Amino acid sequence: MGSGLIFYWFCWVIWVVITFFMKKDRRRTFLACWILLLILFSNLHFTIYYYQISVSFLVFLGGTLLLHLKLPRLIFHSFISFIVSIGYIGIVICINITPLRLFFPQLITISVFLVILVMLLTNGLLNRLGTGLFGIACGEIVYSMIMANYAIQKTIGDMEFFDCVLIVIALLLCNSLLLTLNRKIYILMSITRHSIRQRAC
Repeated sequence: MGSGLIFYWFCWVIWVVITFFMKKDRRRTFLACWILLLILFSNLHFTIYYYQISVSFLVFLGGTLLLHLKLPRLIFHSFISFIVSIGYIGIVICINITPLRLFFPQLITISVFLVILVMLLTNGLLNRLGTGLFGIACGEIVYSMIMANYAIQKTIGDMEFFDCVLIVIALLLCNSLLLTLNRKIYILMSITRHSIRQRAC
């Protein structure tokens, strides 16, 4: 799939879900407007010194920062975000300088690695989204600065970055849905067994 196609597709799907299926409150309004701003500013960039920055990235960074600040145990989750940012920098550099990109899809490899890392470090969907997305955003800034030191110009928050982010979000949401479904099936089976035992007695 082309660069940015995953971003646009998933953004519109998430926006539809948020707008039509979430409870009407401030959080729904904030998320819907946030996603629309990400889509609207996706092709706008500006340059500061040697760094080219996407406007959508600044919108993304602001939203993830707000989400991160609302998490419980802020110091603990800040440390996790720091680890995620280091992991992001490490896996992107490793993919780019080694032959791994010849054997594994770069986008999928980075996304799966980040999802596994976040799932190992914290529990709960909101905690994983808050720490993971903020850590990835910080990692993108540092990685772009490292590339600039080697005279390799990279846009901070390009479309490949957002493709990776949307895949991470989709995988975390799928994992959460599967865990919820598994829990409900287990509860339903437990109730069924209990009722069968009561009838047998």
